[in-house]
Amino acid sequence: MTTEDQHAGTGPSPEHGARPVPVAKAAAPFSVVSAGPAADPLHAVQGSHPVVPLPADGHALIELVRQPLRRGVIVPVVGWQGGLGRTTITRALAATFRRIRGEDPVAVDAVPMSGALTAAADHPADYSAVDLAAMPWPPPREVMPRLLTTVDGVPTLTGPPPARGVLAEPPALLTAVDRMAKLARLTFVDTVADIAGAPTRDLIRNPNGVVVWVASATRVGLWGIAEALTYYRAIGAADVAPRSVVAIIGGRGRWHADAAAAEAQLAGLGVETVRVPYSAKPLSDSKVRPAVDRLLAAVVLRAR
Repeated sequence: MTTEDQHAGTGPSPEHGARPVPVAKAAAPFSVVSAGPAADPLHAVQGSHPVVPLPADGHALIELVRQPLRRGVIVPVVGWQGGLGRTTITRALAATFRRIRGEDPVAVDAVPMSGALTAAADHPADYSAVDLAAMPWPPPREVMPRLLTTVDGVPTLTGPPPARGVLAEPPALLTAVDRMAKLARLTFVDTVADIAGAPTRDLIRNPNGVVVWVASATRVGLWGIAEALTYYRAIGAADVAPRSVVAIIGGRGRWHADAAAAEAQLAGLGVETVRVPYSAKPLSDSKVRPAVDRLLAAVVLRAR
């Protein structure tokens, strides 16, 4: 671990991605969101209007999260730096959506070799993303109640357990994510850090999605995201920046000047940045909750 990482608070912790802590009690069965009227079809984010700034008041942020939201939004959570807390942010966002709206989102483990989200399941899953991709669609009625497990009470589609020795290929993961997105308003996808590789590249480029980047409060972490956005603009996907939100995992000490400069650069690209304070127990720390509320509000604002 580098000195810079130590300042950023990126060391391993019990509740960060590498060692998720399962929740003992599972939630109620997953409830499918109805298709609703014709005015609520699946459609891509238009990106024609600039996103307004977030309110500073915490109550206003919560009210924003409760606003009407179209169906089928995919939210890939992308970690530029491995082990920083991508899975933790995925879990926190999904649980916060459920807490504030009283509505189930879906979480999907899209790590090819079964990631930390699968390891955090409240109980073993009957099916995985690979199984869902191979099923006829829609799935048989008797399969639906057993399709998902839960993580922190949130309905979750896991990857194949390591004991099966099955690699989840990118096409299967993309098919599974697309199918899950038809069943809920928001589908949070925990995905690998290679922003130019499949399936992450396709999830980021999906115009029907809002991208959450997770980075440390360092110049390296934040400039890496700026470089990624430059890459997508170069390949004709300039819409990625206005659909992006950055969760900056802050250090235990002072905020570095070069990190603040990199944060300002991202803001100049139209990207919302949210500082998430470092915590050894981020999923239960009350000091982290306001930052996650703000992060979710930024996602919802871009998803409406």
